[in-house]
Amino acid sequence: MTTIQWRPVVNALTKPQSYRPQFVPRGTAGYDEMSADISAAHPVYNADLLRAVGPLIMDWIQERMINGWQVTFEDAFTFHPSLIGRMSSPDAPLPNANELLQVNAYSRSIIN
Repeated sequence: MTTIQWRPVVNALTKPQSYRPQFVPRGTAGYDEMSADISAAHPVYNADLLRAVGPLIMDWIQERMINGWQVTFEDAFTFHPSLIGRMSSPDAPLPNANELLQVNAYSRSIIN
C-alpha cells in the first residue's frame, strides 16, 4: 500500500504553539506521465493523443473559471475560483486581481 508522506510544521496562528501536517510530494507527474500511464492501462488510447488532449482540458477549465463557473468532474475533482484579500470596509475596492484571485481544487474522498 502506498502512503502519503508528510511532516509537521509549526502553525503560527495558534497560542499555545501547535503543529499542522504538511504534505511532502514523492515527485511531480505531468501530462507525459499521465498519457503514458493511461495508454499502458488502456491500449486503445494512443499516448500522443492523450498528451495532446490534456492541455486542452486544462485550458477549458481555466476558461470556465475565468467566466465565473465552478467545474466539477463527478467522482473526481472540483475546481473553483476563490477570492483572498483584505478590505478596509464593505465598499472598499477589491485588491489587485493578481493578489486576490486563487484557484481551489478538491478531489473526492480517496479514503474508504
